[in-house]
This record gives sequence, C-alpha cells and structure tokens, in this order.
Amino acid sequence: MDGQNSESPLHIRIKPYFDRAPLTSALVLELAHHPGGCGGGGGCSFYRNEAVPQDGGSGPPYGLLQGSLAGLVQVPPREGGNVEMRRGHVAMITNTKEFFVSAMGHPGWGSTMTVWGELADAASMAVVEALLALPYHDVKHPTYGTVMRMLDERVSFTPVAAPAAAVEAAAAA
Repeated sequence: MDGQNSESPLHIRIKPYFDRAPLTSALVLELAHHPGGCGGGGGCSFYRNEAVPQDGGSGPPYGLLQGSLAGLVQVPPREGGNVEMRRGHVAMITNTKEFFVSAMGHPGWGSTMTVWGELADAASMAVVEALLALPYHDVKHPTYGTVMRMLDERVSFTPVAAPAAAVEAAAAA
C-alpha cells in the first residue's frame, strides 16, 4: 500500500496469507491490480488511529490502525479460523470492507476477525507507528458506546501489488 503525505509516499508492505485466508487475500490482490478501484474521496484510506495503551492494558486506546478497502469488489467472507492475533497482523472486520493493522497483541480478536496478512518488515511497522501518532479526535460509537480515536484527516492510499521477491528483498534491506 502506498500512502501519501506532504513530503513523500509512504509504503506499508503486507504479506498476504493465501493459505489461511485465500478469498480475502485474493480480493485484496485484485484491488491492488486495479489501483483506480479505490476511486477518489478516501475510498481506500486510514481513518482511525489507536496507539498502544501506555498502561499495558487492552484499551482504550486499542492498539490498531484502521482503514477502508472500499474498492473491494465484494465484502470478504469470514475465514481462517481462530488466530492468536499479534502485533503486525492485518485483519478484516467481519462483514465489512474495513480492516486494521494490529499494533499490539489481541489474543481474543482472531476468533471473530479474518487475519489475512502480516506486515512484511520493520519499515512498514514504522509507518504504522507514525500514523498512530497523527492528530485525532474522540468519537463515541452510537450503538456500543466505545470511544474511538478518529484521525483528524484521513490518509488515502493506493494498494499496489508487488512480487513476493520484491517484498522479501525490501524486508531484508
């Protein structure tokens, strides 16, 4: 995924789990092969940043960077079974085109989400951590009452497919 900021493009490299979540991984790859699929107006963007809780608890904040893959051709199914979700995992929120990158372990969440990939390298996590530090405002969920940290400005990105060898070479660098 390539995000844009005022200075330069930001790169978050994700290794899809084709073995664990084949349908979701294929849908994301399809979107990456059609970069215009995100459209304008924040179709693919990050909009929620929840830093890792200072006290080591489970939140709030909840230790995640959340975004939308609105350009997916369909909502991915729940797949992959129970996964011990850890820092760097990438997961779809069930029955949506919304996803998040986990900035901390969430052991209980993997049974309800589709973990479809993981960050490919430390540089990708550094970009996630930088996005977690951006200005935000609190929003209370109207149904559940959860206080969420929403970015003051969405960060748009374009999914881009890269050969596995290129991702592995970037991770080794």
